Formats: sequence, structure tokens, C-alpha cells
Amino acid sequence: MVEFLTIYYYTSLVVGLTNLRYDGGTQIVELYHWPTIVYSAVLNLVFIMLQPISMLHSSRVSLNCDEFGALVVIKLLSGIAYFLAYFSIMCMSWLKRKKIHQLYYKYLALTRRYFTETMLLDNYEAVQRAQRIFLKKFCSSVCKAIVVYVNIYHYYTESPCEYVKSLPYVAISLYYGLLNVQQLIVDVNVILGLLLIDLCLSMLSHTLEEIERDIWLMAKARKVQENIFLKNQQMLHRKWRGNLNRTVEAIAAEVMHLQSLTHEHLDIYEIPVLFLLLAVFISLITMMFNIMAYVADFGNVQPLKLSFYVFILLANISNVMIFYNICESLQRTYARMVNQVYRIGIYASLGSGGYVERDTLVLSLEMLLMQLRYREFRVTVCGLFEIRNRTGMIMIHKIVLNLMYLIQSVVQSIA
Repeated sequence: MVEFLTIYYYTSLVVGLTNLRYDGGTQIVELYHWPTIVYSAVLNLVFIMLQPISMLHSSRVSLNCDEFGALVVIKLLSGIAYFLAYFSIMCMSWLKRKKIHQLYYKYLALTRRYFTETMLLDNYEAVQRAQRIFLKKFCSSVCKAIVVYVNIYHYYTESPCEYVKSLPYVAISLYYGLLNVQQLIVDVNVILGLLLIDLCLSMLSHTLEEIERDIWLMAKARKVQENIFLKNQQMLHRKWRGNLNRTVEAIAAEVMHLQSLTHEHLDIYEIPVLFLLLAVFISLITMMFNIMAYVADFGNVQPLKLSFYVFILLANISNVMIFYNICESLQRTYARMVNQVYRIGIYASLGSGGYVERDTLVLSLEMLLMQLRYREFRVTVCGLFEIRNRTGMIMIHKIVLNLMYLIQSVVQSIA
């Protein structure tokens, strides 16, 4: 984990994505390390100044290389969307640097609290699932970054247009490659945080399953004690319920902490993710137009070039779907915990017997149920900005439908 964070930090530093200093040996993040701050500020300013120049030069090269007008316009819109995404990422890294600093230590404490040997073994399947999702996302991002640079090299060496081989255009292509790496890192940041929270919630859900089983056994044991009245057994029963009550209270505190952590995480990355999703959507349209341009000209089809565009198209769709699936998994986990607490509350009421009608265990379960149901898990990013209603789902459905219509029209035009 330390080695991964170190590599991840230096990659972010090279592309100007972070202005904090991370020490892998001590796992300390410094908020005010002036060489890092100055380096990041200079790099961010250079990137901002290069963006309008690169968009204009790229459009001029596209026109000189006889690309059809619609593709030039779409590429220009894609460049504007990526610039807005980068600008929002830069603003986030500076305006919310203290929150990012605090969030790092909260996640560090979370991993130390949950990633013990016992917890990992007890929740082996959930851990393996989280690892598979993260590896899928990480490999997809790395492959996409590699394909982007291979595509730049291939376009430089194979393109018949002399403007493509000019030094300014090569520099602009490398610059866009760096922006792409930045966006992939932000994607991994957002998804890794949500995946970690989902894994912790799955561990809490597993603990609730154990509590449900124990309380069910207590309810059956209580029926036996009604026939065989033993005072010592009653005391043991109360002690058992007291231990479970403390466990439920600890789970309630963890759920509240994870809910707050989720909202803090999404509050930091809210605007960048919005612009990244916008940029990805426009990029999908750009890739479709590029594929149309190459497939329409059957005499000059370049299979390798076409495969690059198809791979980037599929990688963009895969990244959005992974993000959406993790958000859906979070909401399902919260819903499952609500059902678990409801069932446990029924068993706990049955198991309280005649000596206590509503003891502290039942009250703690009711409080946890109220917290899960009335402080419902709502986010401003999942499902493409679902803000306490179904607006986000309607938006994403419209986007998917429009994309499907676009693909259908392309297929019909080719046929």
C-alpha cells in the first residue's frame, strides 16, 4: 500500500495534480511545503496558458489536413470540455487542499481500523470483490494512457499530412496526453475512495449478520429459560445483550462516520467529476465521428488507427460504468443494512422476554434504523448528479438513449 501510494503521489506531482507533499516512510502529508506549492502553481499556470493555444492550433491542423467540418467542431468542443475539466480539477486542488489533507488522514485511520488480519479474513469475499473492481479500473486507466501515447506516435509516423509532423502539434499532442493522465488519476481517486467506503460498509453488514444470528439464538434460548427459570441464566442473558448493544452502538457510530466521509469525498470531487463526465460524453461523440471518418473512406482504412479509437471509446464507457456500478453498490449496501437492522430489531424485541420490554439493545437498533432510513444515503454525483430525486437518472437515461440513436444512425449510414 505504501509503495502504491508513493508511486501514485509522484505521478500526480509530475502532472501537476497535487500541491501537497507526501512522505512514504512516515505516511505524513505536509500541507505547507513551499517547493511543492511553487512547482505546482507554475505547472498549473503553464497548462492554463497552453490550453487556448493548443485548441486553436489543433483546429487549424485539422482544417489543413482536410478533416470534415463536423469533426473539427466536435474536436473543438471536446477540447473546451477537457479544459473545463482541467480548470475545475486545478481549482479543486487549490481551494480544497485543506479538506483533501484532512480526508487523507481520515482514510488512513479508516484503513488502520478496518484492514486488520481478522477483518480481512472474515470478509474475504468482499475484499476480493473490491480488489477485482479496483484492478479492473486501474488496468483500464493504465491501458488507456498507454494507448493514447501510442496513438500519438502512430499518428505522427503514419499520417500523410505534413502539419501533423510539426513540432508544435507534437507538443500539443503530448500536452493533451498529460491532461488525459490527470483525468485518469482523478477518476481513480474518486472510485478508490468510494470503493473503500463500500468495502467498510460490507464489513459492517457482515457484522450485522452475525448479530442477527446471535439474537435469533438468544430468542430461542429465552423460550427455554421461560420453562426452566434460572437466575444465573438471566444474568448471562442480560450480559450477552449488553455486549451486543455495545457492538450495535459501535456500528451506528461507524455508519455515521462513513456517511459523513462519503459526503466529504463527493463534495471535494463534485464539480471535477461533472466536467469529466461531460468531457467523456463529448469524447464518445468524437470517437464515433472519427470511426465514421475512417470507415466511410474504405480506400484508406487504417485498422490500427481504427482499433485505437475503438479501444478508447470502450475504455471511456467502461470507466463511466465502473463509477456508476460502485455508486449503485453503495446504495444497495445501505438498503441491505436497513433490512438487516429491521429484522434484528424484531428478533431483539422477541428476545427481550419478560424482564425488560424495551432494553438498550432494542433502543440502539431503533436509533440505527432511524439513522439509516432518515439520514438516507444521497449523493450529488452517483447516477450523474442525483440530487434527492430521480433527475440524475432521467439525465443519464437520455444520454444513453441519444448515444444509442447516434450509434444506430452510424450503422445505418454504413449499411
